[in-house]
This record gives sequence, structure tokens and C-alpha cells, in this order.
Amino acid sequence: MAISQARVTAVPSESDVSPHRFTPAKRGGYEAEEVDQFVRRVSDYVGRLEAEVTRQRARAELLERRAVSASEAAYSRVFRNLVDVMRSAEDAAAKVRAEANNDADATMTAMRQEAAGVLSAARREAETLIASAKDDTARAKAERMIRAATVEVDRPSPFVAAMTAEPVDTPPWLSEATEEPLPPAAEFERPPEALDEEFEAVRRQLVWVRTAPWESEDDAAAVDLSAPDGPIVDLAPAGRASVEPGSAIKSWDLWKRSRPRERHPANGRGERRSPELPTTGELDLHLAELLATEE
Repeated sequence: MAISQARVTAVPSESDVSPHRFTPAKRGGYEAEEVDQFVRRVSDYVGRLEAEVTRQRARAELLERRAVSASEAAYSRVFRNLVDVMRSAEDAAAKVRAEANNDADATMTAMRQEAAGVLSAARREAETLIASAKDDTARAKAERMIRAATVEVDRPSPFVAAMTAEPVDTPPWLSEATEEPLPPAAEFERPPEALDEEFEAVRRQLVWVRTAPWESEDDAAAVDLSAPDGPIVDLAPAGRASVEPGSAIKSWDLWKRSRPRERHPANGRGERRSPELPTTGELDLHLAELLATEE
């Protein structure tokens, strides 16, 4: 240990080599022993430097290999951790997505069922309200129309008044008039279709009774009153006119066919029509006036 220490201390350093001076010899030059010793010291110093360089190079290579392996291990570890994190994130996202989808499906199913129930209840309620409104409106309208038509039918027409004022000129078929039949009993909860049909029949009979353009007794006698439906007008003892359903429409058609054929100004063809008969618009207007008066 002492020898190595002395050898180490004997090895010159850079500060020892640069200012070193040799002793001149007697014959010229320098002392060989001193030069040899210095050369050995320099060679030892160079060998030490070479060994140090070799050691440092090996150490650097080792460190480099360790660094490369460490970086590779670190990268591998980071990659594995990243893959694990990504896999865990995907699993968690899939689980959350599945739970959200299940919750959304359950919510949508419940909402659909609730909406279907509300819609069916609203539809039933609407149908009930519509049916009730239709029944009430049709019943009220039909009752008003029938009441107005009944009032107009009960009112004696000018033709009936003229016939009752002159009993001598009463035709034979009118002398066989029967007593006025009793009005039918009030019927409740009747369907609107029946009320509409009854009103239409009463309206036609009313128009026939009040607007029949009797010009003479011959025109009245020209109408075929022997139909199965019976007479059109019956004179009651009180002088009121009663009309039986079904007779006015047929008698009206028979009366129109009994009229002479006239030329129509629009198409020039011969038609059996009377200028005194009211048009459909006039009949509707007259009916509207009757309803307004009744209200």
C-alpha cells in the first residue's frame, strides 16, 4: 500500500512537468539518470492517464447502456401504464355508456307509456265531449226548427182562410176533412237523424201549404189527392191546418207535373215549372227568418 502510494505521489502532474529543469552534464547534455527518471515518471503519468481514459470510457459506455436500458424500461413502463389507463378508461366509459343507455331506455319507455295513457285518456275525453256536444247541438237545433215549423204549420194559410170564409165554394174533397189529429207525444232522446228527417218533412209541408199558388179551384182539383198518404190539409173545427207527414212532398211533385210546360229562358227547353214557386234560396231565407223570429 505504501509502495503504491509512493508511486502515485512520484507520478508527476502537469504542474510538475512543465517547470521541470534537468541538471547539465559535464560533457554536455543532461544527466542520463535524471532524464531516465523523468521519462519514467512521464510514462507512468501517461499510463495513468490512459488507464483513466479507458476507465472513463468504459464507465461512459456502461452508463450509456444503463441509460438506454433505463429509458427503454421507462418507455415500456410508461407505455404499459398508458395502455392500462386507456383500457381502464374505455371499460369505465363503456360501463357508464351502458348504464346511461339503460337509464335512457327505461325513461323513454316510461315516458312513452305515460304519453300513450295521457293520449288515450284525452282521446276518450275528446270523443265524449264531441259526442255530447253533437247530441246537444243537434237536439237543440232540431227542437228549435221543429218548434218553429210547428208554429208556422198551425198558422192558417191565405188559401185556407179564403176557403173557410166562403163555405159555399168549398170543393167536395175538402168537405170530407176529418178532425185534427192530436199532436204526437213529446219524445225525448231521439237521434239527430230522425229529427233532421222530421224537420225536412215539416219544412216541405210548410212551404207547400203556405206557398201553393192556387189560381183557381180547377188547379186545386187537378191535384191527385187520392194517394195512399192521405190529404194534404185538414180543416179542424177551430180553423187550424194540420199536415200529415209524407203527403206534401208527393202532392207537390204531382202539382208540378200538372202544370203546363213552359220555355226556360236559359236553355230554351220546355220544362214543367211555375214562376210562382219559390227557389231553394228563398225557402232557406224564409226558414232563417222564421228561426230568427222564434229565437
